[in-house]
Amino acid sequence: MSSPKSSVEFKDLKQNSDHFEMGLAASLQLLQSQQALASDGLGLQTQGREFAQNQAQAHFNWDLSKLEKFYRDPKTIMIGAFEENTLAGLLGAVQIEAEVIEIQLVLVHPERRKLGYGYKMIEFLKSSTCSPGQCLWLEVHAENHAALQLYKKLGFQIDGERKRYYADGGSAFNMSLKV
Repeated sequence: MSSPKSSVEFKDLKQNSDHFEMGLAASLQLLQSQQALASDGLGLQTQGREFAQNQAQAHFNWDLSKLEKFYRDPKTIMIGAFEENTLAGLLGAVQIEAEVIEIQLVLVHPERRKLGYGYKMIEFLKSSTCSPGQCLWLEVHAENHAALQLYKKLGFQIDGERKRYYADGGSAFNMSLKV
């Protein structure tokens, strides 16, 4: 895996209104590119918006309206990886308890994968948002091998499995990391 370009900036998109609106627009664009490929690390090549939307929802349960609602929720945390003012990656999380932050979304532009953006966004979340003793928690599709490898590299442990959790019949692994 190569490293992200040195000109990459990681920003909390909700800390300032300029970043917020720019980040929302860029996030919607990034999600659309994900849906167009409907890959989410599963290597699926698809054509057609409807099929791509169905695949995207089956694998990571996000659509444009859900992203916008999540983004505008004051309790959520949105972190963007910007490469020369272009959003290359997006992380969405929410503090669900005082000690638990749930990562609900990690998106990296298909052309920017394998460059360390997912890793760096989670590290940025840990350093900018988490307090010692807090726990990061997430669910990941059991067949999303790239994401599983990333989370394990970061120190996440599999805590459980939800059988037939996703619309495609796939299972979800529950994973956590104590900060």
